[in-house]
Amino acid sequence: YYFDRMRGAIKYDIDQISYENIEYTEESTSKYKYRNDDHSYSIGFSYDFSQNYSLGAQFTGYSIHSRLSSNPETDWLKVYAGNTLYAYNKNTLSEKEQKKFYNANIYFYAQPHKKLSFQFDTDYATDKPRNEQHLQETSLLNQEMEETHLYTKNTNDVYAAKSVFNYKMNDSHLLKLGIDYSYVEIEGTLQNPQGRVEDNFYNNREKKYAGFLLYHLHSKKINGQIGLRYEYVRSQVKEFSELITSKNYSDFLPSLAFSIPLEKIDISFNLTSRIKRPSFDQLNNKVNYNNIFHQEKGNPFLTSQKFMIWIGTYHILF
Repeated sequence: YYFDRMRGAIKYDIDQISYENIEYTEESTSKYKYRNDDHSYSIGFSYDFSQNYSLGAQFTGYSIHSRLSSNPETDWLKVYAGNTLYAYNKNTLSEKEQKKFYNANIYFYAQPHKKLSFQFDTDYATDKPRNEQHLQETSLLNQEMEETHLYTKNTNDVYAAKSVFNYKMNDSHLLKLGIDYSYVEIEGTLQNPQGRVEDNFYNNREKKYAGFLLYHLHSKKINGQIGLRYEYVRSQVKEFSELITSKNYSDFLPSLAFSIPLEKIDISFNLTSRIKRPSFDQLNNKVNYNNIFHQEKGNPFLTSQKFMIWIGTYHILF
């Protein structure tokens, strides 16, 4: 069990220029005080049936309570339209957030033959953040005050399983075969009684199926590996139970790496295929309200990026 209490302050100074019909120049300063109380804990066991068979499990979790606040003296925003002062607001923020996270893991390792071994892992994780934000914005130009209250709730669930088989042909050759599966579901609500941000009920789901084959070579003349991974992903984004977007990804990802020692020169090469898919925060249509001029929201129509990384090096020993 572990407990941590942290207190501190964060300060932002921002200058920004926006171009629409005219040029808007913004100056802002925000200083927030925060306090976090963090309770975390874990329990687990492992049991060896023999030298070749073992089983283990672990449960971990944490609970975080956070508070964030600001006052009008240290949280203000000025906006100029051309050379004319367009807005001058001072803000008061009070925000509370609570997060609860739980993770359960089970693994099993077996080596039924001296050349063959495998390991199976499975995980379940859930995260439940809750947030309340109360923002008061006061205009010093017309002495008007506006209040914004935001309430958000999220439930994030992840199920995952993976199996890896190792076949050792001899001291120089090793073959690996792996399969894995994951299911992610994020469900949340956003409420704003003042109507400055649209209420929302969103749901994101993703299923991923993957398999890989990897061959290792270890000898006096060369060390290397060559592999191929295949991924199939189905994802969808919903708002108020209405399907916004649905995507299927199907990708082959090859990899190659080797090193060759030549007396006093060591040459190595690495080629890897990668996929970068948008995070759920980037895909969510949920709105984050910063102030009357700025809101942030995701884009459910973002697509993935596929790229190759290659690295070649050589070392000379003197």
